[in-house]
Amino acid sequence: MNRFACIAIITLFSMLVHSQKDSTYTSIDSSHSPKKATMMSIAIPGLGQIYNDIKKPEGFKSRLWWKLPLIYGGIGTSIYFVIQNQKSYTVYRNERLDLQNDINSLYSISGYSDSQLKSITDQYSRWRDLSIVAVLGVYLINIVDANVSGNLLHFDSSNDLSIIVQPKVFYFNQSPVTGASLSFHFKNKGVRNDYVPNNF
Repeated sequence: MNRFACIAIITLFSMLVHSQKDSTYTSIDSSHSPKKATMMSIAIPGLGQIYNDIKKPEGFKSRLWWKLPLIYGGIGTSIYFVIQNQKSYTVYRNERLDLQNDINSLYSISGYSDSQLKSITDQYSRWRDLSIVAVLGVYLINIVDANVSGNLLHFDSSNDLSIIVQPKVFYFNQSPVTGASLSFHFKNKGVRNDYVPNNF
């Protein structure tokens, strides 16, 4: 099972490397700070993404065209449902209170009984709470994305990134076992690391 997990991780890593090979590496502006991008997105959603896009090296594709609509669309839609569900909750809650105060009536203006109104208000209350969670979820995703994207700008994504997988024979309890040897190298902030072999 551990071997399969290693293979899965290696495969995902190689896909990530392959997906970045269309970019040409250029040293990033030294004034860029992932922390600053994170703080900007905390203050104003999407601002950190704009900052990362402005500071990105040449060759990095801009992803603002789909990130900002997702961020603002997600937050705006969630806030809309928070407001609508709260309005509906207030209407039916007040209707239920009026029904409870009128001892001569068994049904509200809308024709609902007390138990039905309770179910309706509980439902709108749950929907409102879920909408609030959705707002917070999109907001947190916006912050995480600004931080991750800012940190990824500091890694080389040029064609110099490579993975070398070679067959190899290992000995376990004096018995030969076939396997593979994995070697890769990458750059961080323009500093090259030598090949680091990983065997499994």
